[in-house]
Amino acid sequence: MLLIVEYIALALSFDGGQIPKDLGWRSLLRGTGALVPVFVAVLTGGVLLAGEKAQSEFREIGAAPIGPLSWHWALFHTVSFAALFYFSAQIFQPRFGEQAPALLVTVWILCVGVSGLSWFRLVTGTLWACSARLVGNILLSGSVLGLLAWGTGFGSRSLWPWLASETLRLSSSVLSIFSREVAVDADTAMLTLGSFRVEISPECSGAEGVGLVLVFLCGYLYRYRDDLRFPAVLWLLPVAIVATWLSNSARIIALMYLGEHVSRDMALGGFHSKAGWLLFCLIALGVVALSRQSSFFARSTPSKNVENATAPYLVPLFAVLVTAQVTGLFSTGFDALYPLRVGAALAALWVYRKHLRVELSTPSVVSIVVGALVFALWLWLVPRDAEGGRYLEEQLSAMSRPGRAGWILARVVGAVLTVPLIEELAFRGYLGRRLMDVDFSSVGYRRFGWLSFVTTAIVFGVVHQAWLAGTVAGIGYGVVLLHRGRLSDAVAAHAVTNALLCVAVLGFERWDIPI
Repeated sequence: MLLIVEYIALALSFDGGQIPKDLGWRSLLRGTGALVPVFVAVLTGGVLLAGEKAQSEFREIGAAPIGPLSWHWALFHTVSFAALFYFSAQIFQPRFGEQAPALLVTVWILCVGVSGLSWFRLVTGTLWACSARLVGNILLSGSVLGLLAWGTGFGSRSLWPWLASETLRLSSSVLSIFSREVAVDADTAMLTLGSFRVEISPECSGAEGVGLVLVFLCGYLYRYRDDLRFPAVLWLLPVAIVATWLSNSARIIALMYLGEHVSRDMALGGFHSKAGWLLFCLIALGVVALSRQSSFFARSTPSKNVENATAPYLVPLFAVLVTAQVTGLFSTGFDALYPLRVGAALAALWVYRKHLRVELSTPSVVSIVVGALVFALWLWLVPRDAEGGRYLEEQLSAMSRPGRAGWILARVVGAVLTVPLIEELAFRGYLGRRLMDVDFSSVGYRRFGWLSFVTTAIVFGVVHQAWLAGTVAGIGYGVVLLHRGRLSDAVAAHAVTNALLCVAVLGFERWDIPI
């Protein structure tokens, strides 16, 4: 919580996004932002690879009481953060430009490190030694996975030209069955269908997809090696490789058809950018499901009569995410098919309606107040985006009146009804408790773990377009949950926030506000 508050203070005080890209050392500061997703990916991969013992330690540390606050470390952290704030004010001044003193930059970097380390020592209390060891092991495991991914991609570069050639040949052969307007230029790797032409570059050969699948499966096989039958399970590797390459060719065939017969912008927009990731997810999850359900690959298969306790919490969210990926394939930036997400959410919630009756109850007044407070903070933290607002307004204006009314109605229903339910079920209902105990259903909603609370809030924020405001909202909804220990309070607070945001969008034409 302390780290999030301090970050918000720095983010509101200093706008790194206004730093020109060509101002020498400042380009280095701008570039460090790209390290954040890399660090998160390494940490996530490390947690998954570390094994059940390390994950159990991770949960125990997060759920354990920190102990008495060390005032010495609290004072030290306060001083170090004050120094960081002071030097940030100095170093972000435009008067320095390219001539910022190297000593000042060095001191600022040291302040960042010292403030971060003192925060870690302060919040972990007497558990700082085992926490540092565990985090170190997790980062090491994640780094190994990252190096494996990098090595796989680098090593496969020599295969890119050959794979691109074979992909071009297969795609053109299949297209030739359905059309006589197919032309292939092997020298330039150009594939033409009628008036639509694309270049099958080495990056489109499917090599990157094969590499991703290999890294994912290697990590999966290592993590669950005790549950799988070796060497039989190794047959999944060539199966996944062939499936990935064939699916990439199918993607290119569909791309050509869309570009020629439906919409060039649609083909080169949403479909081109999202189809590959959707196919990767389907293949990866399909292989995992096959390894779990088949007795040839798994030492023991799950009983069909055992109810999956996680399904009511996660399936509604997954249904919406999958629907969003599919509808995104046929969009050019504006998802006109958004109502399908609401339909998928309502269908999933209906399937688990018996579970919802148990979880939901009359919300408290506190939840309504917190929801309104989060709304105010959301407006304060999210800067205006006039260009984005104009784009959305233009797209809606281009729709027919019934279509526009239907889209807006679906957006409001989604924001106020389905989104609060599915997100609170997944984040506060499942993730927050799962981080404290494998048997998450045995964890009461009033049980507090600092690591679980902070992690859930941050992950909740990251999945939102306005991640900083989303993180603050996650904190607010988490506090509401702890107040009475009822998930319905978090859902109500979330719904109030989104309802007020809808009023701001529709009543004051703030089309730029992300909901």
